[in-house]
Amino acid sequence: EVMNAALWGWSTRQEITAYRTIVRRYRPDSVVVALCLNDVEELQNNLSRPSAFLGLLHRRLALVRRLVNAEGRSIRMVEELLQDSPNVSAGFERLFGELHTLNREVRADGSTLTVVVLPLQSQASGQAASRLPQDRIRDYCRREGIGFVDPLPALAGRGELFEDVVHLTVEGRRV
Repeated sequence: EVMNAALWGWSTRQEITAYRTIVRRYRPDSVVVALCLNDVEELQNNLSRPSAFLGLLHRRLALVRRLVNAEGRSIRMVEELLQDSPNVSAGFERLFGELHTLNREVRADGSTLTVVVLPLQSQASGQAASRLPQDRIRDYCRREGIGFVDPLPALAGRGELFEDVVHLTVEGRRV
């Protein structure tokens, strides 16, 4: 029996909450997380904020805004994940922290975790040759004993199966 406990727009942070509050009580044999690469971008941009006090100063003082350089820590577009940079590395480390937490809890409950990494449209269409996100996540999953599925080979040459740069159409999800 398969149960879906996630919604569009959720990142790994919400998926951990869903596991804790909904899924755990069903004692699943296997937990699968379908990871859209914009999760890395969102984690980095939303969690790399300064302290509340510094945030207050940031809102009120131009000098503090210049020193804090919040935009400099951001990943401006998901396509940046195809290249290595300090911001991209920090975003992946945040993602790996989330996956570590989920994996620890899933294993403690006697289950297994598998991560499915959904590619970017530019990767599937062949416009972008980089596999950096998939390779980083695959390597992390191997080190942590997490299952890993890469549907990019099945989607190769099929850029039309995307609603936007990160989300598959219904037909894309079938593939």
